[in-house]
Amino acid sequence: MNAVPAPLYKQPLSTAVFGLVVIISVALYLTTSTLEMKIRGLIGAIGFAPTEYLFYQLTVEDQGRVIFAPLKFPNRKGHTTLHQFFSNILFLPYILEILTFMPKSIVPFAFLFPFVVWLIEIVEGFYLIFLFGKNPAWHYYGNDAYLWGTVKLSYFKYWFVGGLLVYPSLDLLWGISRTFT
Repeated sequence: MNAVPAPLYKQPLSTAVFGLVVIISVALYLTTSTLEMKIRGLIGAIGFAPTEYLFYQLTVEDQGRVIFAPLKFPNRKGHTTLHQFFSNILFLPYILEILTFMPKSIVPFAFLFPFVVWLIEIVEGFYLIFLFGKNPAWHYYGNDAYLWGTVKLSYFKYWFVGGLLVYPSLDLLWGISRTFT
């Protein structure tokens, strides 16, 4: 297994600095995103939590390799975190806007979708590392895990399938978020 570099910060932020960073983050979120963006981000965060839980439960990990094995028992216990959920609420409103610039055809969309996921993982992962001294939401292992375990290149195939599943729901997501504005 590939040696994973130490976290960017060895110590988490002091309570005062942590609180200040969170307050600034929430203030920026509240003042720089529209209600429509916030609703899309909240729907995305709510949708991602059970997806991550099931993905984790339906896969097995062997020395940094993750294999989809829904019929292999016992699988890993499903898993997600509040850290991930709240990070998604803060950052998905902005990152989901990227989807409006992506191809309006399912296969090219799905091909580019892993790059959007990796961007989400980098932004949220480094934010969590900054706050906590490590990423308490996820950490990838193996020779294809990069940026302090925030992204895993072999997940391209999973994120591609995710793009195939997300693409048909985009009109619904944008439609729901517009009904509140």
